[in-house]
Amino acid sequence: MIDCDNILVNRNILWKLIKENKTIVAPMMESRAAYSNFWCGMSSQGYYKRTPAYIPIRKQVRKGCFAVPMVHSTFLVDLRKEASRLLAFHPPHPDYTWAFDDIIVFAFSARMAEIQMFVCNKETYGHLPVPLRSHGTLQDEADSFIHTVLEVNVRNPPVEPSRHLPKPVKNQAKLGFDEVFMINLKRRADRRERMLRALREQEIECKIIPAVDGKAMNTSDIQAMGIAMLPGYSDPYHGRSLTKGELGCFLSHYNIWKE
Repeated sequence: MIDCDNILVNRNILWKLIKENKTIVAPMMESRAAYSNFWCGMSSQGYYKRTPAYIPIRKQVRKGCFAVPMVHSTFLVDLRKEASRLLAFHPPHPDYTWAFDDIIVFAFSARMAEIQMFVCNKETYGHLPVPLRSHGTLQDEADSFIHTVLEVNVRNPPVEPSRHLPKPVKNQAKLGFDEVFMINLKRRADRRERMLRALREQEIECKIIPAVDGKAMNTSDIQAMGIAMLPGYSDPYHGRSLTKGELGCFLSHYNIWKE
């Protein structure tokens, strides 16, 4: 089972979970906070309970597969095991008296069937958005998902929709501005593609501006442009003069202002 806003990035995830030979096993999902798809503690009323065991597992200080009272959002159920027939989101177990919440109802059914839930954090398996506050809107949910996609794309191959589904139409616009500029060094084609992909995800139309490559400039080039360092200037953080890279960055923005 997987929630539609969870993003799997490990292509071997199914086989790895099957290999664990558990009735219920979840891959630990990453997020931009401490939030994940498992609990290490549960109160007597079935609610989340903080425990010291959570963070070491969440941060992968401890690695392995761990018995936990709750997994949700993304997990594998082995339907070949007879006990799995007693699992249910609805109707609740006849003895159920806790809050009417889907994941708690499911966890209770697992408890009554004497099925232990497990979470595995041996590798990076995927990502999920952080839950919104109660007043969050559907648009907030959509924005949060896009933010998750952008975060994943920074350090992973680009997340693509399933080839079995139609690609959503992206109507790019300038957000009410006259122009949106994207500055990029030609020699950094990887960053160019990543930024263009990120802008497309957010439906932002941009004009690409070739950046001034500071590394390609020599002293004569700088003097020919009439650029001179202020006497006694020193970077307040590093205690040094401007680098050529910083000079190139300044000139790139300056050229846009001239336009």
